Amino acid sequence: MKKVFLVASLVAAASFAQAGVITSFANPALAGAKVDGFSAYATGSPTTVGNGAFVLTPNGGGTLLVTDSLAGAYGAVGRSVVSYAGQGVTFNFTQALDAFAVHIGGADFDWKIEAFGNGGGSLGTATVAYNVNGFVAGWAAAGIRSIKLSPTSADAVLFDNLNYVQASAAVVPEPASLALVGVALLGLGLSRRRA
Repeated sequence: MKKVFLVASLVAAASFAQAGVITSFANPALAGAKVDGFSAYATGSPTTVGNGAFVLTPNGGGTLLVTDSLAGAYGAVGRSVVSYAGQGVTFNFTQALDAFAVHIGGADFDWKIEAFGNGGGSLGTATVAYNVNGFVAGWAAAGIRSIKLSPTSADAVLFDNLNYVQASAAVVPEPASLALVGVALLGLGLSRRRA
């Protein structure tokens, strides 16, 4: 009985290991992510930024600026979207996601990330520590429909390298989880055979 409980605990831990806050683009939840470096958008001051998969809007009537002028600064690789007026931004997605992350540069304060599912239900909230040279803020959970990013105090920042993983139609177990279940079943079979 102890062995069965141990196996069930390990399988449960493996399946929930990727839920919650993301602070690195190397997070396994972002495997196969689509990446939008904002290079396809015209420079200027749009009211929103989007590509058909998402729409980025400023929170609280802030201002957006799509610019190349910060390439190489604050960890930005190329063109970036700058949010002025200090209230942050919200990403709304046309399809549900399993994971989301974006680079934030030039921050002077910590940032709060809030993930929402269908109908606006909360999927979770976390505060990510800032680094003026840039940091990653994201979330992993099934059914993400919007992400609200807001500073803990008024802050103007740039956003670059949006990564997002659209929800899969069918859930496919990870190879590591399958291997773990296989080893557990083999162990159970061998232990019964010896008994």
